[in-house]
Amino acid sequence: MKAAELVGGRGDRDLLINQLISVSMERKLLNQLHVFDFVPGDQRIVVERLGEMDKRIARIKSVIQSHTELLPTMTESELSQFTRRVQVEGELKAMEWLVTQRQAER
Repeated sequence: MKAAELVGGRGDRDLLINQLISVSMERKLLNQLHVFDFVPGDQRIVVERLGEMDKRIARIKSVIQSHTELLPTMTESELSQFTRRVQVEGELKAMEWLVTQRQAER
């Protein structure tokens, strides 16, 4: 079982802080293994999983940066939709939605 799955069963799992903590916990566990060992319970080797985690963190950082730039320009309607999406889909997906909406407007 991945560390992410241990935290993932909670109702607040879609909060960014919980996703980042989950990645950090899993990374600490994986760093105790040899880079060419298989991840326990997985068909990937440690170095592949660490690479996936790096990409995930980069994606999260990119979305946060874009969202932060857009936040002051949100309309009341967008803020309402964003808040609803955070509750239903989670924080990251709501941020991605806003960034995608604004990119489509360009």
